[in-house]
Amino acid sequence: MDSVKSIRTAIESEFDVVDGIIRNPGKFEGEAVWVPYFWDLVMDGEGEEVFDEDGERVATRFQVDAEEEETFSDVLGGELACGSTVELFEDSQGFVVGTIIA
Repeated sequence: MDSVKSIRTAIESEFDVVDGIIRNPGKFEGEAVWVPYFWDLVMDGEGEEVFDEDGERVATRFQVDAEEEETFSDVLGGELACGSTVELFEDSQGFVVGTIIA
C-alpha cells in the first residue's frame, strides 16, 4: 500500500492545488487536498457509514491517524489533527464535500 505522503503527491500532480485547496473544476473543486484521499477510501468501502432516519447513507466518517495528520497538517491551518473526525458526502450535483466535525 502506498504511503499517505505518496498519495498526497499524486493528488497534487493530478490537481491544481493552491494553499492546500483544489482549484480545478470538478467534483473536488474548492475542497482541501485531503478530500480526494479520503474519498478514495470511501470508494474502497472503508470508513464508518452515516445514515439518516430513513436508513439512507448520507456520509462516511473517518478518524484521522498520525500519518494522515503529518501529511495534511499544513492544510486549513492544521485543523486535521490525529484523532479528529472527518465526514465526506457527495451532493446531488456530484460534488464531494469534506468536513472536519470533531
